[in-house]
Amino acid sequence: MAQYAAKNQNMPRVFAHENPKTGMPTGAAIVNGIVATAVLLIQLIPNEAISDGLFWTLFATSVVFLLLTYIPMFPAFLKLRKVDANRPRVYRFPFSGTAAKVILAIPVIELVLACVVTVIPLSAEEVADKVPMLAIFVVFLIMGDVVRIVSARGRKEEFKGLTPAMAAERLAAEAEGESDQLEPADPAQIEAILAADDGKSEKIF
Repeated sequence: MAQYAAKNQNMPRVFAHENPKTGMPTGAAIVNGIVATAVLLIQLIPNEAISDGLFWTLFATSVVFLLLTYIPMFPAFLKLRKVDANRPRVYRFPFSGTAAKVILAIPVIELVLACVVTVIPLSAEEVADKVPMLAIFVVFLIMGDVVRIVSARGRKEEFKGLTPAMAAERLAAEAEGESDQLEPADPAQIEAILAADDGKSEKIF
């Protein structure tokens, strides 16, 4: 995700770097390793209030950001059902229209509430623990937006997401064998594996 965002100039270019042989996002992996190492080194500070307090505050704040990343997935799901409706899928969502929006709104509301109760003090006893988390959360949120704006400098065209035309082009390309997908499973081979293991599929899949 970081590599894709960097290629569309929503993150610094270092995240877009990839291994020329394997195509793996090495830039994102290296930055992730540096940041994780720096956070862990905080525990080496001799002051316990900093080493333990700051470390666990950062850890808890990172959980909030992790929860935030899941929120856009649900409206993105609704959009994909519209712009990429013809793609064959393994699982079909059993709801549509207003029912789908209501069902998908439930986890979004739960995620928002989880973020709120994690960083916002709801009682006097929580102020000492949650105010630092709230401050760090706001600072990193602003920093993230600044990085996004700076990374977008010089961008000639903004990518606004998948369109029905782009989805049709990708389906056509995949139909011509240009996609990098796994080969379909051989039913006979699966039956042979199951038979050899007395049909205990849970040990295989």
